[in-house]
Amino acid sequence: MDLPEINIAKRLVEKKVLEPPIDIFALAKKYASIRLMDIPFEIDGISINIKVPGRYPLIILNSSVHSTRMRFTLAHELGHILIPWHMGTIIDNTEEKYGTNNIYWVIESEANRFASELLMPSEWIKTIIKKRRSIEDTLDEIIDTADVSSPAAAISLIRSLETGYVFAMTNKDNEVILSGRSRGTLAVAPTLHAKIDSMKHFPFCKNFHQFEISGNSFLWWKFDDDVDLKKRRLDRRDWREILDRIVGDIGIPAIKIEKFKMSLNGVIASANANVRGDNRTVKAIYSACLQRIYSKPDLSLFVSHRDFDNFLIKRVEDLFDRRNH
Repeated sequence: MDLPEINIAKRLVEKKVLEPPIDIFALAKKYASIRLMDIPFEIDGISINIKVPGRYPLIILNSSVHSTRMRFTLAHELGHILIPWHMGTIIDNTEEKYGTNNIYWVIESEANRFASELLMPSEWIKTIIKKRRSIEDTLDEIIDTADVSSPAAAISLIRSLETGYVFAMTNKDNEVILSGRSRGTLAVAPTLHAKIDSMKHFPFCKNFHQFEISGNSFLWWKFDDDVDLKKRRLDRRDWREILDRIVGDIGIPAIKIEKFKMSLNGVIASANANVRGDNRTVKAIYSACLQRIYSKPDLSLFVSHRDFDNFLIKRVEDLFDRRNH
């Protein structure tokens, strides 16, 4: 089920019969007065008199920002006015601060989701996805038609894609400045501000694309439901013996070995639990485990060990055999 703020935007799109590119200024003027000002701070907009009895709402926009950002900000401010539990005066920076439960950023995230759904309706995005073109072409069409920024388009697209997609947007130093994953995807999106090596991040993923749009660098991964098991070297050891060897080789202190194994087994158990029903095959479990394990930066030494593939294949086969016997 969609979140309430997304449903409010959807109802507005349906009621007003809106299609991208949406004339957000004409729409917002039906609900508030709008004023443009050159604001000398990192402020995108301000909403005043939100649901104040006897007062008409006022939206102040920073006139010094790019037009696409101003459009998104105006849609964001309209969200504050139409979302029932937003009220008073709100000063906005529309860039979400992920990883915080601060009530201000919770409200800002709600307004951002409203704005995304309003400017880029999910049903409209699905019609573009159905064309089955490349991710780059899909993003281009969303950006050009909806008149939005590439980061805003990427966030809306990832929310509408089927399970199995992850993306990251990076700066010139290969630091992640935006990331996300589609619903139900086991792989975790790259951590914000982390440096990323595109050749080493999810190296098992065959469907990987890297491109630039509007000056921003994007990395997109599409994970298969199952992955062919690598041809392993002849190895008579069971997975426990191989694990002990790897742990010894990568230099984990004796006092931390048990904790490391418990953490690793937790990651594998989580991946295994997500593969159910008719989809449960050795290849599917293997794919799920790879997605989970490669999402853990603290396991980078572990996955680079020459015995890693042998360990994981034997571990997965053991998990499959136990469930099916």
